[in-house]
Amino acid sequence: MQSLRRPNPSDDVGARLDRLPVFRFHLVLLGIAAASLLFDGLDGVVMTFVLSNLRTVWQIDVATIGVVSAIGFGGTSWARRRAGSSRTGSGARRPCC
Repeated sequence: MQSLRRPNPSDDVGARLDRLPVFRFHLVLLGIAAASLLFDGLDGVVMTFVLSNLRTVWQIDVATIGVVSAIGFGGTSWARRRAGSSRTGSGARRPCC
């Protein structure tokens, strides 16, 4: 039976990561993640801005705006699922959901 030991400060993963240098690869990953977050958030903002203006210009009721926005977000969800399922053919693991 193994005895339990106290973790050393050198075993701290966060401290180890802080000591590692930042390489170009890390900056590229950060840029890709930032661009992904920007465009994902921008999609919802643009859709909200355009739909609110179309409501006043075209006199569309609120129920129609709700249906159009649901179709837009449903299309985004469908595209994400489609892109995720296309990766499974290349040997990547299938996501859990």
